[in-house]
Amino acid sequence: MTHTLSLTSSMLAFARSLEISEALMEGVVFDDPKAGTLPILIEPKGVRGQTSNDTPEDGVINAGGSNPQVVETAVLPKGANGLRIRFSLTVVPNAKKPCAAGREEVSRSYSELFAAYAQAGGPRVLALRYLTSIATGAFAWRNRSLAQNPTVTVSLQGKNTVVFDCTRLSTPLDFSQESLEAAIINTQDGPRNLTALIEAFVEGLIGRDAEFFTVFWQARVPEFSQVFPSQEYVASGMQSKEISRTLASIPSQGKRLASIHSQKIGAAVRMIDTWHNHPEFGAVPINPYAGVQELNIALRHGAEAAPNLYDLMRKPDAMIQSIFEGAPNGDAHFFIANLIRGGVYGSTDKGEKDSSKKKKAKAGKEQSNV
Repeated sequence: MTHTLSLTSSMLAFARSLEISEALMEGVVFDDPKAGTLPILIEPKGVRGQTSNDTPEDGVINAGGSNPQVVETAVLPKGANGLRIRFSLTVVPNAKKPCAAGREEVSRSYSELFAAYAQAGGPRVLALRYLTSIATGAFAWRNRSLAQNPTVTVSLQGKNTVVFDCTRLSTPLDFSQESLEAAIINTQDGPRNLTALIEAFVEGLIGRDAEFFTVFWQARVPEFSQVFPSQEYVASGMQSKEISRTLASIPSQGKRLASIHSQKIGAAVRMIDTWHNHPEFGAVPINPYAGVQELNIALRHGAEAAPNLYDLMRKPDAMIQSIFEGAPNGDAHFFIANLIRGGVYGSTDKGEKDSSKKKKAKAGKEQSNV
């Protein structure tokens, strides 16, 4: 049976299904579990470096010369010999239908497509991938280079806790439940709790209510080590003349606590796209063109590339067929994961064009009869 759905609209938007908080960075005292955590403060520091950037041949006035500046830094406090990065994740069923669509037919088509995808078990495939990406601790980003014995702890509303050893996960990732179970440290109740986490994640995507998770990464890090919060983008003209690097922070009682942006955490959690046909890149974050920001490339762009989100919107037949046959293909998983990501996905809509042409033709005919 052939299923025909209309997936393009000049106005199309989905709200995020994965709501992620800012991530707080804290110092940990590994030798004293009762000590709690210690705040990591953002502080200014004056440094005297050397000019090292490339300069034009006629502009070598200060090549290698003194370059004094004030930058913001974050350092593990006295007594802390470990780092913790924690955030909350709320899974919301927003991918079931658009929050805005140019035509009712398009909204109905997306609802039918997601319902069929859920019936085919697709959300469980994605839930395993998101949880695996979290378990790797990729969201710690550059801080991983400092880490010894890194672990990730995931809890569902404060219960069903699972602790993963990040180093036990296979490379490349196979995103299976068996792989996650092999990385579990709390083996007595971890496997049972993992099943509960997976089921809750799926329910958050397809059910009626949100599901709430807490996540933290923790590792041994040498005392007084510099750690790496997000760096703030400051628009031209707004940058302080005194400070040349501004770091992300969460305000608390007049102090600035080191943090990582929710967008950066989200990019790591969404690092599940292996359907892009470039195995040498491994998993990359879900986005319409499989863009890899660090390398300034898009893996789903070009004549020989795997289809991007908009290609699939315009030519969805094979993807739709795989979903309604109960075996979603890689394009289907990639497509639905973009709806979970959320965004404004308006594109050229043949249905709207045809409707506009008919209206113009009708108006022209009425005008000629006047």
